[in-house]
Amino acid sequence: MNRQGFYKQMKKVKIKICGLTRSEDVLFLSELAVDFAGFIFVPGTPRFVEPEKAAELIRLLPDRIMPVGVFLDEEPDIVRETADICGLKILQFHGDETPEYCEQFCRPYFKAIRVDGPLDGRIPGGYRPLAFLLDTFVKGAVGGTGKTFDWTVAGRVIESGLSVILAGGLNPDNVAQAVEEVQPWGVDVSSGVEGSMGVKDREKVRRFIAGVTS
Repeated sequence: MNRQGFYKQMKKVKIKICGLTRSEDVLFLSELAVDFAGFIFVPGTPRFVEPEKAAELIRLLPDRIMPVGVFLDEEPDIVRETADICGLKILQFHGDETPEYCEQFCRPYFKAIRVDGPLDGRIPGGYRPLAFLLDTFVKGAVGGTGKTFDWTVAGRVIESGLSVILAGGLNPDNVAQAVEEVQPWGVDVSSGVEGSMGVKDREKVRRFIAGVTS
């Protein structure tokens, strides 16, 4: 068995489907090998959901799929209230949040790093997330852009000993290559499995998962 085959056999890559807005999509994911379901709590963004609506959707998830709440430089009290209303298991911080900010909630979290050029494996110190989520930097956008970045950057971060969720422009046609080249802890997708904004395409979701797990 070659190195890549051994890696896939020994380590299951986590799958996060983000930007969920509809009950039918959540119920569909419940049948699949998905680890995390992401809900966007950034007002003014295309896939934003109100906490009450997200709570309804999260109640449809089986226990094995962990709900993740995505925030951007939000007031701490709003993060706490949203997490309590929705029963969020993991928080994801997508802005300029400091380590002290992220740690104050006493919940597991992902810290997003928007990649703009080479990082050379350097990630700001002080954070203790479950994983760093590396996404493509696009001015004026917060994820969900469908644009990739240089995956060798993610590879260098992983080589430094950090857990990485690879995001940014992943889709059913490139995720297998991404997993093989980067060997991330997890992968994250939103627009890459959509038929239209906020509406997941079932065939694309199936193909994406197959690309990760095959």
